[in-house]
Amino acid sequence: MGRLPLNERPPAPSAGPVEPLAVIAVGWSLLACCPAAALLGTACGLIALGRIRGADGPRQGRGLAKASIAISVVMGLASVLVGGRYSAASEAQMLSDVRVAVTQLIDSDLDPTAWWSGATAEGLIDYRRKIRAELGRARVEGITLVATEIGLPTTARFRLLLESESAQRVASVEAEVGADPATWMPRVRLRTMSIAGGESEGQGAPALEFPVRTLSEDGSPDAPPATLGGDGSPGTSAAP
Repeated sequence: MGRLPLNERPPAPSAGPVEPLAVIAVGWSLLACCPAAALLGTACGLIALGRIRGADGPRQGRGLAKASIAISVVMGLASVLVGGRYSAASEAQMLSDVRVAVTQLIDSDLDPTAWWSGATAEGLIDYRRKIRAELGRARVEGITLVATEIGLPTTARFRLLLESESAQRVASVEAEVGADPATWMPRVRLRTMSIAGGESEGQGAPALEFPVRTLSEDGSPDAPPATLGGDGSPGTSAAP
């Protein structure tokens, strides 16, 4: 009496429910290429392990929690390292492009239109004549990225130091930023340029500006867009 028949086995112990946070941690770990998601995946995995250890009964999900922690940490670190290098490389590429574009405008006789958006060769050559009449042949001595505005299109503002034998001026440039489909690196096309005026007989000389006009739906020219003043702040451009 009290013995089980030989053909019957005792019921297997219940494995218990799956810890919900372990499943959530796996979901965040799959998005761990974003550093914020990697942090959430790691945190949810750690909390899930603590809940499983402290549960009154058996609970599943220990393996899921450990896997999500490992994936989140590895992918999070990789995204920070790779993302930081890509950001630095992108900024360096933009600075290099703007330097080449401005140099080709002010210190060469090549057609500069390839580096500009919405500009004509005649307009840029006329602007080049004005710069050379004021400064002579100038060169870019320094360049800084001032700000980037994400949108359609993305725009960036730069401040440059131009120097010639007779003068030194600060210039501001606004550019459209796109992506090169071959390399995924940024591709810059200049939109406006403003060179701060110097001192002329005790009075500030006017800035040398190049606003880009666009055509409205009826084919007439719209008002020129705002350009950057000599201090890098937005200003209102005058009609050419």
